Formats: sequence, C-alpha cells, structure tokens
Amino acid sequence: MPNHEEHCAESLKRYGKSFSELHAWMDEPSFLLGSNHRKYRHDPNVTPDEAKAIFGEGADNACLDHIRLDEQENRKRAQNNPEITSVQPVTIEVQSTAGSWNLECKAVTIIHNGKTTFTYNPQLYLKNYDTV
Repeated sequence: MPNHEEHCAESLKRYGKSFSELHAWMDEPSFLLGSNHRKYRHDPNVTPDEAKAIFGEGADNACLDHIRLDEQENRKRAQNNPEITSVQPVTIEVQSTAGSWNLECKAVTIIHNGKTTFTYNPQLYLKNYDTV
C-alpha cells in the first residue's frame, strides 16, 4: 500500500496541499487491522463526503485519490502474486506392462498474470487396480 508520504506527495502535487491529516485519518484503522483497514474509510461513495465535512474543501478529491492509489497498489500486488482459485481431486490412469495404476492427487488451479495453470499436490497416492 502507498505509505503516508506517498499519499501526501500526490495531494501536494495535485492540489497544492498535502492533506496529511486526511491521509492519517483514512489509514488510522490500519494500526489495528493491517490491510483489512480498507473496509473502513475507503468507500468511494461515502468517505469523500465525510472527508470534505471533516477536512474541508478539496479533501473529497484527495480522498478519492487516496482510494485510487491504494487500488492501483492492490492490482500490482495481485499481478505479482499467484492466486489459488480451487483445489480439486484428480485421478490419472497409468497403464504399463506391469499393470494399470491410478495416480490420485489434488489439482490446484493457479492464476498468475491472468493465465490459468495447474499444479499438483506433491503427495501422490498410487493405487494398483489391475495387476498382470
């Protein structure tokens, strides 16, 4: 997440005022909740009006910029971190001259940079169901 100084620098650049108190107020719940603090004081439909009422003219726009910067950072993190979307059992049949075997494992769906790939749980279970 952008830090306090980055939020203030963006506001100073855009509005000629850092809105330091606003940014501190918006991120205050992070001391208790970490990144989950964005459930509070980060609603683009409600928080800008609250910010304007508390911090005055222009705070609503600085508030929206704060939310936008946080969302941009979230998207960057999501692109760099694979997301596991499902875990499903998979059975693979293997036939050889020694017999037929089932390899049972768990397939994990992973999305990374918008592409879906599959990997398997390293713990495989080998079941012989038809020996010669």
